[in-house]
Amino acid sequence: MSTETDFVALIGDTANRFLRDQYGFTDRRPDDLSRTFDRDRFWAAFMELGCQALLLPEDADGAAQDVTAALPVLEALGQEVLTSPFAVTAAVAPLILGNAEEPLRTAILKKIAAGLHRLAMSAEDLSLSPSAPPTTLEITIHENTIALNGTTHMVIEAGQASAFLLRASRSGSVDRFVFIPAHTPGISLTDYNLYDGSSAATIQCRDVNLPSASMIVVPDDMALNLANRFALCAVAEGLGTARRLWSELRDYLGLREAFSQRLSNFQVLRHRIVDMVSSLNAIEAGLAMLVEAESGRDDRDRRKLIHTALSEFRAHGIKVGKEAVQLHGAIGAMQEHVAAAGLTRLTVLNELAADQWGNERAMKALLQQDILNGTVSPLF
Repeated sequence: MSTETDFVALIGDTANRFLRDQYGFTDRRPDDLSRTFDRDRFWAAFMELGCQALLLPEDADGAAQDVTAALPVLEALGQEVLTSPFAVTAAVAPLILGNAEEPLRTAILKKIAAGLHRLAMSAEDLSLSPSAPPTTLEITIHENTIALNGTTHMVIEAGQASAFLLRASRSGSVDRFVFIPAHTPGISLTDYNLYDGSSAATIQCRDVNLPSASMIVVPDDMALNLANRFALCAVAEGLGTARRLWSELRDYLGLREAFSQRLSNFQVLRHRIVDMVSSLNAIEAGLAMLVEAESGRDDRDRRKLIHTALSEFRAHGIKVGKEAVQLHGAIGAMQEHVAAAGLTRLTVLNELAADQWGNERAMKALLQQDILNGTVSPLF
């Protein structure tokens, strides 16, 4: 085993043990339900592990690892059905912040590495909130400052964030993001909770003035990188949750009895368990596709990989969750139980992976054009 592989395995094992022992689902769930779970304390303790620095460059005190180093951490979070800003802060935001001007770029990334920043990003196109109006965040550019006015809906984990990366209106071939510290005058939040227990907020900007360097212009060729990274984080966490549900169900069927036999002895239930294993393998294969899509392949191939991976996750992630609930019986439908909570989380991850910024619709349109042009096969 290589030194790099040893390092990734060590990080994954450390995250697993920490989350299981300190924030395991069974011990934590009553706190979640009463909404007294101390997210600040959790984040501070989690950052002491150093996981947030895995993907950051060395000049920002990071470990400069590739994305596979973060997968065990994301899966560990999924195993305990624990929502957190880790994916955005440590895996997605650095892609955008890499385009920021100096010294802002290095300053922010170093704060992330030190565990001093929790970032939240806008997710305005999510179908989780179909009635929400579109984002209307407008930028007025002055000589040395920018002024922000408007509303950004569906910002995940915004209430606990120290700073926001908000996507402004698209202009030409670029995306414009604005880095906004949470304490900036003119910022107001309306908090609410999603049905998986995670938090979100609507952010209102009224005459918010920031240095011009706060606006980060992301070129069009970065859009696919961001789409892939969002999908990869969601699928990795979802794989952890699905594995946890399968493990819990396997143990449950091995203990409970009916007609003087363990449930695991009934052939029809064995078939369903094997079917769940096949679904887990399909999700894992999709995650491998997303890892492959991180490389510098042709964009048409990358779109094909991303679309296929998301299709597998959408089909099999929810399937595993539903099977876990059904085979547990009535207790599995209670949100206090890991089966119901896992299914709810998988549903949200499904939407996060597929609909962030309308990626699924855009990806399908691009793939259809590729097929019409004869550059890719329609059989995927």
